[in-house]
Amino acid sequence: FHVAYLRRRPTRALDIPTAFSKIPAGTVNFTGLEVYLLSNSEYYSGQGGGTNRGYVIAIHKDLIGREPDDAATIDIMTSWVVGRGREWAARQLMKSTSCQELRIGAMCRTHLGREATADEMTRWKSYSYLREYEILAEILGSDEYFSKVY
Repeated sequence: FHVAYLRRRPTRALDIPTAFSKIPAGTVNFTGLEVYLLSNSEYYSGQGGGTNRGYVIAIHKDLIGREPDDAATIDIMTSWVVGRGREWAARQLMKSTSCQELRIGAMCRTHLGREATADEMTRWKSYSYLREYEILAEILGSDEYFSKVY
């Protein structure tokens, strides 16, 4: 996640434990680490250029793969950042249908070599965004995956 969001590798062994120590107890998972990296001041200053508007555009690009569609979206998300904080805004965007569809599609393409079917997309979007590991477990435990790998 360091490379994807901060555009650098962890610079020292301390980077990862430090990141995990900032995550509230009981929520340590990949999503928690991702939210921490997307909401920390290094991301805000670097990818976001140190402004709320820049941060909103950067996080949208990183999580959705494109800039926000319109000025209204940027304004709404900027109000989230100002009113509730960057961590809350990152979690909301991660919960979005666009983000979930992008992530599910990427898992299917990576591990199955195809797009997710409509049924798979519907079922997996019903999972909490914190449970992506369960989607991955279903994919990696499937006969389809097994037949491709072995």
